[in-house]
Amino acid sequence: PLDAPALAGRTINLSPFFYCIPLALAGPPDEDTSGCHYVYPNGKFDEVGFMVEGGRITRIDIYSKAIATSGGIRIGNDENQVKKSFPGKVKEEIHPYIGKDGKYLIVELKPAYAFVFETDRGRITALRGGKLASVKYIEGCL
Repeated sequence: PLDAPALAGRTINLSPFFYCIPLALAGPPDEDTSGCHYVYPNGKFDEVGFMVEGGRITRIDIYSKAIATSGGIRIGNDENQVKKSFPGKVKEEIHPYIGKDGKYLIVELKPAYAFVFETDRGRITALRGGKLASVKYIEGCL
């Protein structure tokens, strides 16, 4: 399971192995990668992406139903599972692109670290975790 707060803040170097899987850019960088950029296991955009800012992982984005959070929540689950797993800790915001049919469920796990679960009509469609400031970016590094 994903424990984003435990990973956020760790340093990363693109050449050595990280947890026995090399993390690399998916292709040639469009811009200078000294600021914010993403790396992926084996350089493949597939199930998970790691946002890197200032040489440290600040956010983990999950793109696959196969990966769950440390609380067992995954893409496709009902939003009520988030509320049951984190009673009293879920802050709801209207999804900026979907409007009233979608929500951002923000769960601050410890000061300055959180998960954001995006929903559409009650189902989780995307999730990310890490440093609060980074998980609140709507368009990744943009």
